[in-house]
Amino acid sequence: MLCSPLNKIALTLLTYLVTAQAALSNDTLPIFHIDTTDKTRLQIGQALGDAVKQQFPNIEVRYDAYLHTLLNQTQFNQLLQQRIKPLRQQVAQHYQDEITGITSRWQLFGHDQLGDNRLSLNEYWAFLLLPDLGRPEIQGSAFGVWQRASATNSPIVGRNLDWPADANLKGLQAITLYTSPDSSIANIGFAGYIGTLSGFNQSGLFLAQIASPLSQPKSTSPGQIHSVTFALRQALETAHTNRQARQQLEQTYYPTGHNILMADRTDIQVLEKPQNTLGRIRNDNSQYRADKSWNKINQIAVVNCYALLSSPNNCTHSNDNLRWQRLRQLANFDRAHPAEVSNIISIMLNTTNHYQAIFNQHTLYSMVFTPEDGTLHLYHTPSSGQNSARPVMQAFRNLLPAGKPSGSWQPLLIMLTALGAFVLIATVYYFEFHRKRR
Repeated sequence: MLCSPLNKIALTLLTYLVTAQAALSNDTLPIFHIDTTDKTRLQIGQALGDAVKQQFPNIEVRYDAYLHTLLNQTQFNQLLQQRIKPLRQQVAQHYQDEITGITSRWQLFGHDQLGDNRLSLNEYWAFLLLPDLGRPEIQGSAFGVWQRASATNSPIVGRNLDWPADANLKGLQAITLYTSPDSSIANIGFAGYIGTLSGFNQSGLFLAQIASPLSQPKSTSPGQIHSVTFALRQALETAHTNRQARQQLEQTYYPTGHNILMADRTDIQVLEKPQNTLGRIRNDNSQYRADKSWNKINQIAVVNCYALLSSPNNCTHSNDNLRWQRLRQLANFDRAHPAEVSNIISIMLNTTNHYQAIFNQHTLYSMVFTPEDGTLHLYHTPSSGQNSARPVMQAFRNLLPAGKPSGSWQPLLIMLTALGAFVLIATVYYFEFHRKRR
């Protein structure tokens, strides 16, 4: 047996390679690559339905079980008649076709009974439209910098999705990539969830929905109401800048209130969109309410309430007020001390104030995105349990390349490491062989 120092180095490297592979494969976030080139929406849905079903053979059982933790049967029946069916009718036909494609590959049942280990089409729609149903559990926050406050002089944006989830939903977290030569988008959410909670396109446009409910919601709408998550998906497919996205989103009426975070390669804005009203854009230099003062140049923050002087004052919860105060304390960047990506990551993972923390026990996703190069830094709650004691964001680069879609940088790293190990081992044995011959 060879016992030289070179052999020990080679053995150590091989051990590291195996360990790294195991670590990366443990609780890895699934990425579904859907090539939309020359495909109808029905075919796109069928491709996604097949991919999801292969990854999660019991997905119907898991979604049914999760819905049962949120709603009882009476609540579901009321929502179905009063909210879900009217909203479903307003969803664009091409998305309905995509859903038809997905469900054609799943095993759905006609009976609407939560907790029966079966998923009906109405139950699936209920899950897709949860952000439009005013559920108080769905919360979140965001923070971003650009220009003088950014070390790259370009936007760096962070967003946390707070969504209480059981093991079923935690295990269904996923990224879905829709790619074609002309239009590609990344959806950060759940397996088979085709609306957009958080996502970006190949132009670097990033959009995210952050709930902002009114204490006394309006019961009537001046026009047709639409799903906010499907509106964001549509904007990602057709817009390239904040201005273009705003033109689409601000004129649409939604059944509940939202803050819509928008970031492109130039700046970051928030569209404050109270229920059934036109939207109002908030910048770093907008007129803020006195209790939500800001005065932070090239920096912006979002919680689950409105900050504009012209928007309704719905900041009545301690969560919103404490998170806003904490974000304002941390927003100390300027030309002399610009923010790096690592600084924004630290802010989004900040745990001060515990239950009211930016990163808290209900944070399912925490992400930082740089529109300039399309890099996504992402932490997702492990399906095996609670948030990690020391959460780390994983870097995903070139998720939406100009050519064929590729995954994150980890597989490339593994391949290069393996190649390096092979070269090193071959070199070791070559020199050992010649040393013995001499």
